[in-house]
Amino acid sequence: MKTVMPLKDVAVKETVADIALMAGCMIADGEIEVGDSRELVSNILAWAEEFMMMHEKSDWDTEDYISCVDRFSEEKLKAAYGTG
Repeated sequence: MKTVMPLKDVAVKETVADIALMAGCMIADGEIEVGDSRELVSNILAWAEEFMMMHEKSDWDTEDYISCVDRFSEEKLKAAYGTG
């Protein structure tokens, strides 16, 4: 599917999806517990923006985006919802 959104908007949405996928995996594996799904969604949106600001100058041709976003996501999710 071709998008007409600015590239930055697409990148933020991809980051939201990547963080949400990590959250789902961590919930399924019992690594985190989420009591309020709306709070989780709000946090994911904020974290995606934070990640994008932290990496606005990153060159994803030389850095591994998936490793970076996964590491960032795990740290944020464990800090907010970790089970121990």
